[in-house]
Amino acid sequence: MPGRMQSVLKNPHLVAAGPHDLRQSYVSLQRQAGTRMEVISANLGRANSNITRAVYLDVFAEDRQESAAAMDAILARGRAERASF
Repeated sequence: MPGRMQSVLKNPHLVAAGPHDLRQSYVSLQRQAGTRMEVISANLGRANSNITRAVYLDVFAEDRQESAAAMDAILARGRAERASF
């Protein structure tokens, strides 16, 4: 497998990525897929999901934005329902 990995890494169409970049991509894709933080942390070999949250906090900014947008939609529906009474 190491030989195969070396040939993949030499592909000129790939952007250079280090181990941390790959881990960050893994965390981001797993979160988007709905995987629980405890599972992601265990898969990364971490004993505690708080460590994963702390290290990859910037990955979760998108989650916070989506959460805020969802709350805005909920509040807008509530205002529209009250206005229709």
